[in-house]
Amino acid sequence: MTVAEVRAWLFGESGQISAEALAELRLDARIGIRQLASRYELAQARERPELERLAKMWLLEEKAWASGYSLVVGIDEAGCGPLAGPVVAAAVVFEQSSPILGLNDSKQLSQSKREQLFDAIYGKASAVGVGVVSNHDIDEYNILQAAK
Repeated sequence: MTVAEVRAWLFGESGQISAEALAELRLDARIGIRQLASRYELAQARERPELERLAKMWLLEEKAWASGYSLVVGIDEAGCGPLAGPVVAAAVVFEQSSPILGLNDSKQLSQSKREQLFDAIYGKASAVGVGVVSNHDIDEYNILQAAK
C-alpha cells in the first residue's frame, strides 16, 4: 500500500486495526508509514478515555441488547419550562455498538458541539423523534399533562 492508502486505512471509517497490522506498520521500511503508525497509536491513546466514558454511558443499553431487546430508545429533554420557554424532548434509536464520540447531555455541550453531534446522530440513528411543548401549554395543563 502507498502512504496515502495507509493513511486512509488508519484514519478513515474503518475503525480499529489489529495489533499485528500495527506492528507490521511500525517495522515498515518507509519512514512515512512508521510515522503514521505512531500518529495512529497516539490518536488511539487520546481517544481511549472517551471510549471508556461512552462504554459506561451505554451500560443500560448493552444490558438490554444482551437480554434480547432489539430496539432500545434513548431519551433526553431540554428546556426551562413555563417561565422561560418550551420544553423539547427527543427519542433516538441506535444500532448496537454505534458510539458517537463526544455524545453527552445537551446542557454540557457548546452550541457548535451540539450542531456537530446533530449531524452525527442523524447519520447513525435508526430513528429520531422530537417533540416540543410550549410554555403556554405547560402553564395551562402542567408539565406532566402537556408532555402527553
